[in-house]
Amino acid sequence: MEIKQAKIAIATHYLTYGPSQALREYLWQEKNNVLLFLAHPLAGSNKEDRSYFELIENGLIKIKKTAGRRSQNFFWNCLAELFLSIKWLMANRQKYDLFVGVDNWNCLAGLFLKRLGLTKKVVYYVIDYFPKRFDNRLLNLFYYQLDKFCVKYADETWNLSPNMAEAREKFHGMSKERYNRQKVVPIGVWFDTIVRQDFSQVKKHQAVFVGHLLEMMGVQLAIRAIPLIIKKIPDFHFLVIGGGEYEATLKNLAKEIGVESQITFTGWIKDRQERDRLMADSAVGLATFNTDILDEKVKNADPAKIKDYLVLGLPVILTNAPSNAYDLQDNGCGLVVGYQAASLVDALVEMLLNEQKLAQYRVNALRYIKQYNWPVIFDFNLKRVLNIL
Repeated sequence: MEIKQAKIAIATHYLTYGPSQALREYLWQEKNNVLLFLAHPLAGSNKEDRSYFELIENGLIKIKKTAGRRSQNFFWNCLAELFLSIKWLMANRQKYDLFVGVDNWNCLAGLFLKRLGLTKKVVYYVIDYFPKRFDNRLLNLFYYQLDKFCVKYADETWNLSPNMAEAREKFHGMSKERYNRQKVVPIGVWFDTIVRQDFSQVKKHQAVFVGHLLEMMGVQLAIRAIPLIIKKIPDFHFLVIGGGEYEATLKNLAKEIGVESQITFTGWIKDRQERDRLMADSAVGLATFNTDILDEKVKNADPAKIKDYLVLGLPVILTNAPSNAYDLQDNGCGLVVGYQAASLVDALVEMLLNEQKLAQYRVNALRYIKQYNWPVIFDFNLKRVLNIL
């Protein structure tokens, strides 16, 4: 059996584009025999968003159905999502070769369906992992017991980072020897379809940040560094793409230190092509995670922004929070800095005032990121779990 002959279901939550949407896109491009895509709004998203499913056969959407208004009560909403995933898959009256549950709640639906004989295998796809998910102790305990259950009974667990398995062992006593079906399936990129900017058209003195504006993301470090940067690069500009609860604080900081004219805040850009077009204009990407307050969420993850920069040819200036920080530096496509303004200023000046170095780092970035092409990642991992290797 080839991948395109398999019947595959994906259950996920959605807010922005992520691995589950990439997997859907890959299988769609492969004109997969049967693909059932079950999607539920992420908690905290727009209250008008709805759960929906798509039944795609040989690259064509045969059925698309949207649920009614969802409850604003978190617990009722969780139960409704579980019920809808099970109901929609059963309603299609097909047996699936593989069910991919993206997070433990969606995986639970898959394990129940496997028990009913409606899917042969279940993959538990884990996007992030950190010891304290909820402030409520009982809810937190339930969440991690469910994670443990899914890792134990799923045919494979796909972790974005090797640090996830280590964190399970460290914080929850889940030895990697016993829970040994955990695989590393990192964030990927669409290398062959991305539109890159010609180096001659790149704004050589512009840096970009893309992502959720939280204190731990460290955008404030870049803003505080701007008065020092413009002493050496007077036309320096900082493009900030994204939004979040820390956005107002960052704007106030820029106003307070008088660098508003050097920064553009775009807010969230949902159109991925438009976002990529804006990013591609910049010379470097920033991932200056605040290592003074950083939690396990970033340490155990595989931050997508880094690969989003690299696939566009942007070298990355980052702190040592991500597990691959020094790997990027060793491969000549990134510079690791301390979480101090002076360290960031030195790295930006070194990169932005040396066009020859910037051009070489762009070449290195594209050479490095090719290994993370989504088709390569999904082809290898799906063949293994479906026993087609």
